[in-house]
Amino acid sequence: MRHAAIASLLLAGQAVVPPAVPTEPITTILDAFRTHAVVALGEGDHGNDQSRVFRLSLINDRRFPSIVNDIVVEGANAAYQDVVDRYVRGEDVAEDAVRGAWENSTQTQIVLLSTRSAGFAGDVRALNARLPKQRRLRVLLGDPPIDWNLIHSRDDYQNVLALRDSFPADLITREVLAKRMLCGAVLGQCDVSHRADGAGEGATDTMPEARGRGNGWPMREH
Repeated sequence: MRHAAIASLLLAGQAVVPPAVPTEPITTILDAFRTHAVVALGEGDHGNDQSRVFRLSLINDRRFPSIVNDIVVEGANAAYQDVVDRYVRGEDVAEDAVRGAWENSTQTQIVLLSTRSAGFAGDVRALNARLPKQRRLRVLLGDPPIDWNLIHSRDDYQNVLALRDSFPADLITREVLAKRMLCGAVLGQCDVSHRADGAGEGATDTMPEARGRGNGWPMREH
């Protein structure tokens, strides 16, 4: 009887979770920025066309550039940040130079899954060309910088790879939250929040400002 009473008290203290209701996804994501500085969107399997088409629809929604300042992308070498900045601003930068951010990152396998991995920067460049300067978007490269000329052993590679969660979190803290900007982050499914493989925290878990202050909101595609 005592155990039943304890169980009843525990159940009574739990919030009733309403059933999930389908919503229009783009509006739902944009509405999330009213209360969150960072909205992280898991892309599911890397390189899938459905996610790419949806992201293109999202950034081309007329409301998006008036709400969001920056977009963080996974799998792009941050050593190329200046190159990509100039490219999405519309400057004369060769596409081959931009592709290097993806082809020379720690996640080259993502490029192998999709020949359009670097194409998102081109999508943002095309959008920025139609926008006034103050509303243009910036693409932040979320993979830690790596110079393959300096990688001579497995340990060298693992030392850089170990930064893949903390680096984008620090990047968002420095380039978005500290400047009171809003950003959308496109990350792998395990990296959106606590890693599903049990290997530790995901990128949004490691942002100090996102802990307990409502700044980060992870979303997963289904």
